[in-house]
This record gives sequence, C-alpha cells and structure tokens, in this order.
Amino acid sequence: MQRRPARDAGRRAEPLTLGVVVPTLDEGELIGALVARLLDSARGDDVARRVIVADGGSCDETRAIAAENGAETLCAARGRGSQLAAGAARLDCDVLLFLHADCMPLGGALSRSVENSNSDSW
Repeated sequence: MQRRPARDAGRRAEPLTLGVVVPTLDEGELIGALVARLLDSARGDDVARRVIVADGGSCDETRAIAAENGAETLCAARGRGSQLAAGAARLDCDVLLFLHADCMPLGGALSRSVENSNSDSW
C-alpha cells in the first residue's frame, strides 16, 4: 500500500472540513439526535460541515426527521455500500466520516477525526 504524502498543515489557510454520511433504513427513532449532535454549532470545531443521510427506502419518517435537524437527505439503492457511495459523491469536504444512525460521537471525537486525518501518523 502506498502512503499518501503528508499534508503541510502550516500552508493551509482554512481548517479542514468534515462531512458525514449516514446510511439509513427506518432509523426515525435515532436519526434526529445524531444529526443534531453532528451539526451542533455550540460545540465549536467539534461539528460536521455537512451531513448526508443516504436512505435506502425507509417506510418511517427517517428522511423528514433528518432534514428537520439540518441534514441533507437523498434516496439511494438499498444496501450499505451503495448508500455510502451515493452520500460520499455529494460531499465536497476534506475529511469524510461514515457513521451508523445508532452511533453517538463523544465530545471531541469529530475534531480529533479531522486532526488525525491531517497528521503524518497514519
């Protein structure tokens, strides 16, 4: 496996941006809290710039609840891989994170994900 060249963080004028893709299927009970957490601007830099909910044909209110909480939603072919690919194709962020609807990132997790993606340690 080839290693990508390390980024020179000192040359970047703007901070890296984080985009999150959440594949869903009937996750109406969980998706609102997750999207609200991911986009909570009160958390400073521990937030996502964009959240895409890639829905595989939910019969509940998953897409509506996600949109009410600030996510962009799309309908994708059912199947985790196709949903993740469809969501990723819509993002223009520097760092991409895939999460399940039943995940709730702890405080600092998002900002650490961005920091680690910009380090030379991987």
